[in-house]
Order: sequence, then structure tokens, then C-alpha cells
Amino acid sequence: MVRPCPRLRGEAGVVRVGLHAGILLAEAAALLMLLTNLERPAAQAGSALADSHAARASEQAEARDGRHGLAHQMESTLGGVAGQVVQALAALGSASARLGQAAASAEELATTVAEVTRQVAGAAQVARQASSQAAPRIPWSMG
Repeated sequence: MVRPCPRLRGEAGVVRVGLHAGILLAEAAALLMLLTNLERPAAQAGSALADSHAARASEQAEARDGRHGLAHQMESTLGGVAGQVVQALAALGSASARLGQAAASAEELATTVAEVTRQVAGAAQVARQASSQAAPRIPWSMG
């Protein structure tokens, strides 16, 4: 049996360790290069994500502000309309009261006119009677 030389065995071990170290260094360099190449897109993706979140928050704030503005505008408009309705109801109530007074005045006037008409008719009757009684007594002959 042939035994390997202990010196070669030691050198072969060093060479083998050196070879493995070289392979590991090459793999590490490749990984470092890959990580370096991935860091930039990852940073850009993170930045894009942050920009997206900021834009979304801004849009939500604008939408919320728009809704608040619209709600305020609607409240103001409805408040103005409600005020006009209240004024119209007050004017209608006042007009209704005046109409009631006018109706009462018209009824009173109709009663007064009826009474005056009755009195005029009575006076006309008296005048006709007086005229018919006075006519035979007045001499109409002129001649």
C-alpha cells in the first residue's frame, strides 16, 4: 500500500481550502452585486410606494374637503330655503287674516247695502203713495 506523502496531503488540503475559499468569494461577490442591483429597485419601489400613499392621502383629504364644502353649501342653501318658506308662511298667514277681515267687511257692507236698499224702497213706496194722493188735489189746468 502506498501512502500519500504527508507534505502533499497538506498542500492538497490548502489548495482545496483555497479553491473553496475562491468559490465562496466568487459567490459572495455575485451575491453582493445582486444585492447592490436589487437595492436600487427596492429603494425606488419604496419611494414609489411612499409617493402612492401620499397621493392617496392627499386625494382622500381633497375628497373629504370637497364633501365638507358641499355639505356646508347644501346646509346654507337649505337654510336659506327654509327661511324663505317661513317668511312665505308668515306672509300667507297675514294675507289670510286680511282676507278674513275683508270678507267680514264685505259681509257688513252687503248687510248695510241691503238695509239702505230696503230703506230706499220704503221711501220710494212712501213717495209713490204721497204722489198718488197729492195728484188729485193739484189743479193741472192752465188754461
